[in-house]
Amino acid sequence: MIRNIFLVFCLLFSAAGYGQDSIRHDFIFGNVRYVNLDSGEIYYSGETPIEVLGTQNHYVRLRIGTDTLTMKTARRSPAVTSVAGQVFVADSRGVSRISGNDPAHGLLKKEVLLGISPGSMPLIDPYQFLFPVTFTDGYIWKTLEETYMFSYMPDGKETGLWSYAGVGLDMMESRAMQKHAVVAMESGRIVWIETGYDRMPLATVCIESESSPGIYYIYEHLHGDDLMIRKNDRVIRGDAIGYAWGTGGWNHFRLTVTRPDSIPVYATRHHKAINFYPQLLDLYFGRQPVFTHTFTKGQIYFGRPDHMNGNSKNVSAYESRHGTGWLLGQWNPADKVEWVSARRSGNTRLRKMLFYGQQTQCTNPHNYYDFEINVRPGVYRIRALVGDHVVNSWQKVEFEGVVAGTYERGAGDLDWTGEKIVRVNDGKLTVRIHLKDNVVAGLAEIVFQMAHE
Repeated sequence: MIRNIFLVFCLLFSAAGYGQDSIRHDFIFGNVRYVNLDSGEIYYSGETPIEVLGTQNHYVRLRIGTDTLTMKTARRSPAVTSVAGQVFVADSRGVSRISGNDPAHGLLKKEVLLGISPGSMPLIDPYQFLFPVTFTDGYIWKTLEETYMFSYMPDGKETGLWSYAGVGLDMMESRAMQKHAVVAMESGRIVWIETGYDRMPLATVCIESESSPGIYYIYEHLHGDDLMIRKNDRVIRGDAIGYAWGTGGWNHFRLTVTRPDSIPVYATRHHKAINFYPQLLDLYFGRQPVFTHTFTKGQIYFGRPDHMNGNSKNVSAYESRHGTGWLLGQWNPADKVEWVSARRSGNTRLRKMLFYGQQTQCTNPHNYYDFEINVRPGVYRIRALVGDHVVNSWQKVEFEGVVAGTYERGAGDLDWTGEKIVRVNDGKLTVRIHLKDNVVAGLAEIVFQMAHE
């Protein structure tokens, strides 16, 4: 009965929105309509107009009905509930530009690509789609990876990759083991399998969607010896595909959803990637995560190499569901800060101008950077490890406005601040790193613990 009601609602939704002389959507994935818009253009979700008022870097200003919202491109952000339903910015010219207009952004035809779904429904049908990793062995998705949708990759000169197409799920716990099987996100057909990359037992699998022919799922970093499917097989939602390949170091599984003009080949497998990150959040959490993590103690590492910390660098902008992050803004198109990784450690690299000489080059309007941690109000003990592994550094450190000290260090010389005891009244434990002229400031670790309420 619930299933039938769901289908009827979807049919009504698919017929809605055409009573107005408006722009039509470009395509649908799950329950989300994707529509390209330029500034000043209007799309109707049912009877509610949605207009793009303007953009700045990765931020987009929208008028939805009578409300005005400023949203950033949902590279790892959830959809926002509005009078028009759930809305997110799937891609934007500001994000595409910093990637060198990579073909992965090929679905973006105008200034903004919006995703829109009715607010009372999930972004994706949980009866038809499934999160692509089984929970049988207790898999936990922490959503802390730097390999999120269209994440900026600052080493593009070496790798040829500036923008990450798809989502790389951290599988650190299952490295070098047959654990946490990768499964079909929906029913479909195995189009091709590529193996033997760089003489390693890696495999890439392409699956065509059964519900939406022309949409393809690209499963990467699978172990070629453990595949459970063959070319031309029909798979059912939840069927095991295989296991992620990994060494004793790091292990991850990459999934890209694409809508190309023709059947993709290996070389074009990331072209015209669909931003499905909000749908992935729906499948994992059962809804868009509007909650926030709140801590009473923690140990936060910055910039560590993959084999030490999965692919969590703690360099991206604050997201409430994570409960931690850097307070950046519209001035920073990468939505992250720089970092450096050493053999077993790492650090953020903070300076007035970030990403010098790259498409994301930007200048911090302040002479400091704030890292914020959601905590329960109370009194906290806190200290930090500061410095840079490669270059000389200078940093003045504050915890909740209490100065911990000023530290001038040589390359590779990191030092702990003294422990401070601070009171947090607003639930936000803020670590501020002050800058000096053009000298780098570095932050490698934060340790904190609630002493009492």
